[in-house]
Parts: sequence; C-alpha cells; structure tokens
Amino acid sequence: MFGGLIDYAGLYPPASLDMDGAVSGYREARASSEGWIVNRFLCPASRLEELAGTLVASMQAGEEPWRLSVTFDTDPAAGAATAAAFHAEMAPAATVDLAEAPIPPRSDAEAIASLYTAASSINDTVVPYLEVPRDGAMRTTIAAIVTVVSDALRPGGAKLRCGGLTPDAFPSTHEVAEFIAACTEAGLTFKTTAGLHHPIRHHDEEAGVMRHGFLNLLTAAIAAGKGADQLSIEAIIADTDPDAFDVGFGGVTWRGERVGPHAIDETRNHGFVAYGSCEFNEPVEDLAKLGFLP
Repeated sequence: MFGGLIDYAGLYPPASLDMDGAVSGYREARASSEGWIVNRFLCPASRLEELAGTLVASMQAGEEPWRLSVTFDTDPAAGAATAAAFHAEMAPAATVDLAEAPIPPRSDAEAIASLYTAASSINDTVVPYLEVPRDGAMRTTIAAIVTVVSDALRPGGAKLRCGGLTPDAFPSTHEVAEFIAACTEAGLTFKTTAGLHHPIRHHDEEAGVMRHGFLNLLTAAIAAGKGADQLSIEAIIADTDPDAFDVGFGGVTWRGERVGPHAIDETRNHGFVAYGSCEFNEPVEDLAKLGFLP
C-alpha cells in the first residue's frame, strides 16, 4: 500500500532545501529502514543542470540509480529539451521517468495535446502527468487527457495539486473527490502533490486551513477502484478521525468496510501511483504512530 508512494520533493516549498540538502535528504530517505516508501526525486527542469553537477560530484560506485520526475517550471519545449539532455547525459545513473506539466486554466484539447507531446519528447519511456487546473472544467480536462493518452499509444496520467502556501491553494473535498472519481472512471493513472505531509485530514492552525491527508486520498482511490460513487469517495476524503482507518496485512479498512490486498495493488499500479512531498520523515513517523507500518 505504501511502497514507493512518496516522490521526494525537498527542493520545493515549504522545505525549499538547497540542492546539496535535497540530495542528502533523498539519500538518507532511501537508506533508512523505511526507504521502500520513497520513490522518485522531484526536480524542476530549471535546476536539472545544477542537479547533474551535484550528482557527478557525489555519486558513489554501486549507488542505486536515481529515478527522476521533472516538473516543468519553464516553457514546456525548453523544459523538455533540458530534461532530454539530462537524461541523455546521466543515464543509467540517473533517468527521467516522469514529466509533470501544469495545464493552463481553460486550455482546449489542442493545447493539452501539445503539452503532452512536449513532455513525451524527453525520451521513449517517460510518462507525462498533466496537472489539472481548478477552473471548473475538471472532468472535461481529464477527458481530454484520456483522449491524448489513448491517441499517443503510450502511458500518461493526471495530477492534482492539493495545497500550497495560501489557503486558496487547497482544493475542497468535493474537488478532490471529483478528480479521483473522474480518473478512476476513465482508467487514468494519477498522482497528487503539495500539502500532504500527514496521513489524516486535519486543521492546520498556523495556516488556518484544513489539510488533506494522504491516507484519506489513498483509501478513497482504493474505494473508487472498487466502484464507490463520488459521494462515498468524498466522505472518505473528508474524514478527520484516525480511528476510522485501519491498515494491516489483510488490507485497508474504513469505518468497518475492508478491501483486500488485490484491490490495493490494482489502485497503486493503475490508479493512485504516488504523491509528491517535500517531507519524508513526517509522513513515515505518523504512519508508524498509527501502527500502519510492518
């Protein structure tokens, strides 16, 4: 359920580590006893050259290859070209596996297809994940992504931003449920990012906002894969009671309703593949306190 769930985003706010700190943090996470939970290293396209220099200077013989997810923070064509150059120079020691590109609000199908094509140009195996804007047209946008992915005859997915530095950056439970339901109904893999440091939905006093819980979202995605409707999905996302959840070798349970390992496996492989977090220790420590780690 939690294997490879976290894409490490130490370079991003609120952690905003420098490159040396993020590289060290990722290495420490991978070397820890819970290293099986961490997956890719997230890096903006504009900082790939900096990352390459750090890795060339610090990688040790026998170090496990680095798998990267690159976020487009520049013009898509320029970001893709930079990522392609990085991959060509650094593989197999470091490879670009995913490309994450934000869709501008109110983009039409042609613009979405162009963005997907740019992300796909990085290498033959990169998987583009297009970030869906909160512009009131979520299902239309997801449908357009599905069409583009189908026409391209190669994998692709959608991404949702679940938080940020201001309260308005946090989507409602309804929006998150709509995203999960639409992706699941369409058979589209998806990932999330931002604001998901803790497993259970809770109120952040400092930020003055309700933060989504990654366990809520993961459990909701598993339920969606088993046929739950959008209202049921939203109820799971909105639940703030840690005692409502249970995770063990028999599966995951929410308020007495259990789904087994097969459903979890299906969701992790074909639904909710990962989420980006600038923190690794916090979510792992919380899972351990809840008794949800082996």
